[in-house]
Amino acid sequence: MKRLLIAAAVVVSLALARAPAGAQTVIPVNHLASPRLAALERESRGGNRAAPESFWREAADRGAPLIEPAAGSDKYLLVTFLWRGGEGTKNVLLISTDLHRLVNEQDVERLRLSRLGGTDVWFKSYRLRRDARVTYRFSPDDPLVPPSRLKPEDQAKLSENYRPDPLNPLQLEGESIGELPDAPPQPWIKKRPGVPEGKLEERQFKSAILGNERKLIVYTPADYRAEGRAYPLMLAFTGDYYLRAILPPATLDNLIAAGAVPPMIVVGVGSAPGHHIRDLGLYEAFPEFLAKELVPWLRREYGVATDPTRTVVAGASIAGLAASFAALKHPELFGNVLSHSGSYWFKPGIVEKYQRIAAGETVEDDFAEFGALIKEYVKAPKRPVRFYLEAGLLEDLASHEPSPWKGSISLLASNRHFRDVLQAKGYEVHYREFNGGHSAANWRGAAADGLIALIGGPGRAGTRRSAVGRAE
Repeated sequence: MKRLLIAAAVVVSLALARAPAGAQTVIPVNHLASPRLAALERESRGGNRAAPESFWREAADRGAPLIEPAAGSDKYLLVTFLWRGGEGTKNVLLISTDLHRLVNEQDVERLRLSRLGGTDVWFKSYRLRRDARVTYRFSPDDPLVPPSRLKPEDQAKLSENYRPDPLNPLQLEGESIGELPDAPPQPWIKKRPGVPEGKLEERQFKSAILGNERKLIVYTPADYRAEGRAYPLMLAFTGDYYLRAILPPATLDNLIAAGAVPPMIVVGVGSAPGHHIRDLGLYEAFPEFLAKELVPWLRREYGVATDPTRTVVAGASIAGLAASFAALKHPELFGNVLSHSGSYWFKPGIVEKYQRIAAGETVEDDFAEFGALIKEYVKAPKRPVRFYLEAGLLEDLASHEPSPWKGSISLLASNRHFRDVLQAKGYEVHYREFNGGHSAANWRGAAADGLIALIGGPGRAGTRRSAVGRAE
C-alpha cells in the first residue's frame, strides 16, 4: 500500500520526469576522429589520387556505417556515416530520429555531414554504445530549412529526396539500420526454409459506433480451420504497418512452427482516413467499438478465443497507449497488452498544440496534465491484465536540444513511470529497454519476445523471469 501511495503521489504531483540520468547514449563527434578517414585524408593530401576510389571499394566490401573502436572506452564505438558525393554536391544531411529528432529540430546545421578535403567522402561521426540499433537516411542537396517551415507540398518533395544508405543492405521501411555488435538479437524475424506459411487477408469493416470504415489485415496460421478450434487473438493497431514492419507473417510463422506461441489469429486494425490520432488518443468510443462491434464479429467470422488470457492488444507509440486504454476499459476481453514505446506522456489535445509549436508559435502549456492514462490506472481498481512494455534509450524529446518542449517530456521516463505504477498496483509487468529510437527496427524484436512472454506455447518455458517488471 505504501508503494501505491507513493506512485499515486508521483503521478499527481509531477508532469513527467525529465530525461532519465544515463539515458543519453549518443555522443556527437564534431571533428575528424575516425582513424580510417584520417589516413585517407593524409593519403589524399600526399597526392594519392587513387586513395578515395580504393576507400569506396573497401567500404562496399565492408558495408556501412564505418565502425571503429572509440578511444578510451570499451563500452562505446566510433560510428561514422558515409555518403559519396558528386562534383556538384552542395551539402548532405543525416536524417535520423534516433540520433537527433528532426521533427523538433530548428538547427538544421547540426545534421550536416562534413566533406573530407580533396575527396568525394562526406561523413558524420558519433560515439554510440555497443548495443545500439539506429535507423537513418541521407538528404543530399537539402534546402537546409526545417520541414515544419515548409509548405505541405514542399515537405513531400523533401521526404522524396531522402535516401537509404547504398552501402548498407540492412533496411526496413525505406530506412537503413545501423546495427552495432551487441544490439539485442532478433532471431525470429527472418523467413526460415520449410516453415509452413500463414495467410493474410484484407477486409473492410464499418463501425456504427465510430461512424466510419477501416481496413483490417487478418493473419491466419498455416493450419487454420474455421471450425473446431478457438484461436488466440491479437489485435494490433496501426493495421498493415504493424503486420508489415513490426510483426510480419514470417515472424508469426516461425514462432508457431517452433511451438513458441500457439497457432493464433492476428488482426491489424487500421484507422479511417483522418481519424488516426482521434481514435487512438484516449478516445472513449474506440474501446467500445472494439468490444461491441469488432471482437464479436471476429468470433463469428474466425472462431477466436473468448478467454481474455488468450487475447492480446498491441501497438507502437500512440497505438501502444490505445492498447493499454482498451485493456483498462475492457479487461473482460483483453487480458494482455504488448506496448512498444507507448505514448504514456500523452494528453488529449497535445497533438494540436505540438503542431502549433512546430510551426513556430509560442504556446504556453500546463505540463501537469501530461500522462492522462497513467492517472486513470492509479485511480482504477487493478484489472486482470498482464503487460509487456518496452521503450528506447534514444526516444527522449527532452534529451535532444533544441526542443520546443524545453525538456518537459520524456517518452522513456513516462514508460518507466507507467511500469512503476503498474507494479505498485500488483500488475504483472515484463519490461525492457533497448538502446535505440522510435522505430520498428527495434520493436520487431520485442514483438516476438512479447508474444512468447504473454501467451507463449510450450516453447516459452524459461523465457520469463520470476521477478515481475525486470527487463526480459
